[in-house]
Amino acid sequence: MALVPHPERPKLARRLLHEAHAAHHFMRRFGVPHPRWGNGSLMARALGGEVAQTGLSEFGRTPLEVREPGALFAGLPGELSVWMSHGDSVAAAPHGYRVTAATSGAPIAAFENAATRCAGVQFHPESVLTEGGYTMLGNWLEVTGLSGAAAIARSLSPRVAGV
Repeated sequence: MALVPHPERPKLARRLLHEAHAAHHFMRRFGVPHPRWGNGSLMARALGGEVAQTGLSEFGRTPLEVREPGALFAGLPGELSVWMSHGDSVAAAPHGYRVTAATSGAPIAAFENAATRCAGVQFHPESVLTEGGYTMLGNWLEVTGLSGAAAIARSLSPRVAGV
């Protein structure tokens, strides 16, 4: 399940949050594997983390520091340029999740839990302006069980240096 609403669409974000929360409880109750990737703020809130308005909005190309490679950042350098678009920040990752990346305006720019195969990000990996974004998506698809996805994604990943 992927959740990536635009930050200027609060009604859509609230609806997705409600649906994600309901889906999470259903899948948990019946033991259904449920890998997820999505908007960091929505996922943090849905899974018991904290989200705050810090006044540190980030829009556009932003330097990201990978603190722990985890599954998402496997094979990528420790510093990347990512495309940000957020007005709130994850203040505390959900219980059991580890913080994997940060920016100057988002101390929790990415978090993941290997056991639940869930990850949340505050940036747009699908954007061609995010360095290594396709690789991140391929890495996540590998985690969900799609064998070979990471290698395919690396071969498709556009070069953003100098853009």
